[in-house]
Amino acid sequence: MILPFILSLFFTGCSPDPVADSGSEGPWYTTVPETDFSYLPLGDVAYSLEVDTWQHDSKTVEVDLYRPEVSGSPVAVFLPGAFVTSDRYEWVGHTLASQGVTVAIVQPPEDFSRSYCTTGTLDWLSAQDVDLNRVLLMGHSAGALTQAGLTDVASCTPGLCDEEASTPAGLVGLALLGFHNESGKEGPLAAAEVPWLLVGGSRDGLATEEEVAATFDRLQDRPVTWLNVQGMNHYQFTGHVDPEEDLQLENDLEPTVDSQNARATVATYLVRFAEAVFSEDTTWDPNLASNDDGAVAADWKEAPHSPYNAAGLARVMTEPVAEPGLDGNKNNVGIVATHDYLGSTWMLVRDDVNGGSVWSWDGEAVLEKDAWQNPHLNNLFGAMTDFQGELFVGLSSGFQGASHGSTGAEIWATDGENWRPVMGPSVDADEILTVQSCTLAVDGSAELMLDKSLEGLNLERAFMDTDNHEEDLPLFLDVISGSGNTLAVTLRSNAYAAEEVPCDDVMSAGTFALRLGSDEAGFGLPWNKTIIDMTTHEGRLYVATGLNYVYGPELWMSENGSSFSRVLGGDFWGVGDDNLPLSTSITALLSWEGQLLVGTTGRTGYGARLLSIDSEGEATWLVDNSVDADESGLDEAGFGTGAQQVADLELFNGKLWLTTLNRDGLQLFSTTDPAQGWDTVVGARGVFAPGFGEENQFAARLWVVGDDLWLGSYAYAVMSSDLDDMSAFAWRTRDGDSWQLVSAHAFGFNAPTISAVFEQEGQLYGAAGFGGLANQTSFGPLRLYSLTEVNP
Repeated sequence: MILPFILSLFFTGCSPDPVADSGSEGPWYTTVPETDFSYLPLGDVAYSLEVDTWQHDSKTVEVDLYRPEVSGSPVAVFLPGAFVTSDRYEWVGHTLASQGVTVAIVQPPEDFSRSYCTTGTLDWLSAQDVDLNRVLLMGHSAGALTQAGLTDVASCTPGLCDEEASTPAGLVGLALLGFHNESGKEGPLAAAEVPWLLVGGSRDGLATEEEVAATFDRLQDRPVTWLNVQGMNHYQFTGHVDPEEDLQLENDLEPTVDSQNARATVATYLVRFAEAVFSEDTTWDPNLASNDDGAVAADWKEAPHSPYNAAGLARVMTEPVAEPGLDGNKNNVGIVATHDYLGSTWMLVRDDVNGGSVWSWDGEAVLEKDAWQNPHLNNLFGAMTDFQGELFVGLSSGFQGASHGSTGAEIWATDGENWRPVMGPSVDADEILTVQSCTLAVDGSAELMLDKSLEGLNLERAFMDTDNHEEDLPLFLDVISGSGNTLAVTLRSNAYAAEEVPCDDVMSAGTFALRLGSDEAGFGLPWNKTIIDMTTHEGRLYVATGLNYVYGPELWMSENGSSFSRVLGGDFWGVGDDNLPLSTSITALLSWEGQLLVGTTGRTGYGARLLSIDSEGEATWLVDNSVDADESGLDEAGFGTGAQQVADLELFNGKLWLTTLNRDGLQLFSTTDPAQGWDTVVGARGVFAPGFGEENQFAARLWVVGDDLWLGSYAYAVMSSDLDDMSAFAWRTRDGDSWQLVSAHAFGFNAPTISAVFEQEGQLYGAAGFGGLANQTSFGPLRLYSLTEVNP
């Protein structure tokens, strides 16, 4: 059932008849196999040719093996086109073997090359004296399609990659002849971040210039060269033609260049490409010295973000390990937090449509919880940590902005089997009140007459909502005061602008729930929309809130995991000229040397801030305008650079590491003592320019995984089309001084965020997120990849 589909990919020509197109007569080809290869750019390395076989299931795979008489040579695996025998590519074997490359030209046992032809041949070669840390994948036509699919098996053409298909760990490049990826898709082509060489012919009627050009355009974030051999057609890539088997020969265009001259040109550039990718020299000449060669038209792209590896760390290959969205759910757009718990990695997943969910991962994804009795939770932000044997999960509701649009943050906890609400409307039963009258006051507040008396109740931080979370957002009312069966309420919970209580809506709703105490949503303050971070510090659980534009963020502490007390409230942050708080979110917490470090956003141009809380509960500003009398330096709010937010904090190699959100480019600072100042790693006068030299890289998260510190950036993508030109980056360091660019396209596809990096049972994983940073925007489902180190 697969065969007709693949045939349509590579053997349906829409070009004119070759004879009519050229006006020439007679066949241009020979049916006699080549025996003289002296026309090729042969090297001086002695080599042998042997034909051997290996078994795949019940099938026999034949390999023409060209072996240089040198030890530890690099390897090229070549897959033929459909219905084309391996001996028609002898010219490739002779060319590269004479240059010191072991060449395995595979004869598939079927009409088409499939992924096992490559992976099985490499396994078979592991017993040979070759260097499998330097592997070049090559192919022609349908064989090239299979090789391209092995660089991202998740997007491999159906039928070409089997369940065991994987990107070769030692892959250093691809050289594909007469190839185009006719998928009908647009946007970046997912592929290994290694150099590509596309060789086409200007007279190719099966992989036309237009089709190859479309593939070239989709290959982004990697060095790629497109050589268009002038006058060459599709079947000239083979040493001879077999009209009985070459069923689409009539759809090819007649060439205007001699076949041997055409192949000699291709061979010359294959040698140059192989020398480049197999060399230890990391410099890359994408032109392949083609400037003065009239036989080819060349186009190329240098990787816009060349791999930076002063760290000397092993190259990282990536491979998808789960369906997009973990289970195919396109609304699972990102991982907002991970935590190691009960031997698995637990993941808090964002879903703006159905509410957030929690998954565990031990090699496969297991859904742990997605029903919270509140469909308005979304996990725009969130946090997880373990405390006293339970995993605590902080959930968000609503989005960034002055409108509340939220039911308030919630906290749940689990022992791995059972879940319990810790903070939110489900924690305890609430008084249900019926409003009998609503009288509007001059200042926009209202007096409500209720059906029962509230005498004896503590109304501090009390609020009311319509207790109907199934459809529209509830109507929230702040309780100012109460006496008997009368309450004074405002609408401050819905927006920070002064608005009148809508008495008509209140009476229409009729019934409200009275939410009392800090165990309610948002710790009793619905403007606490999100839980952005939580951590344990000196045996206590600390939880930070965010997106509180009216009252300012809060920091809460628990000693038993059930009841909480407030450590920092809205009155701590100060206010701007508009009488609103200077900070709206606590964005990062870190326990460090007996202190709890607290990073925040800044508002109204004030900038990011950092403080510490000592064992006595005393708060001291470390980055703020109040630190000293001057108005310059990294200790000023916004780190003196306009940074809007402390994006993350980590401890690595005896230093504190801090990233910022800055629209002029993310920053990374380090220090052994924040009270003594900061060193700039990424930013003005740092090792790297702001945003690693890219202004669209505006924020970053940090993870310590094994021996490495990882940094995942956020790209400023507003529309999906932005991802054609930009993507989040992943960097890592082992010594804290030198850095490696691991991926410039979010491990596979261009994505706005690096969502997570973690290790599970010795295997590294990375996730790319596709949700908007703080608003209800999605560019697609999250993607999870395995990260495997290969040779440098």
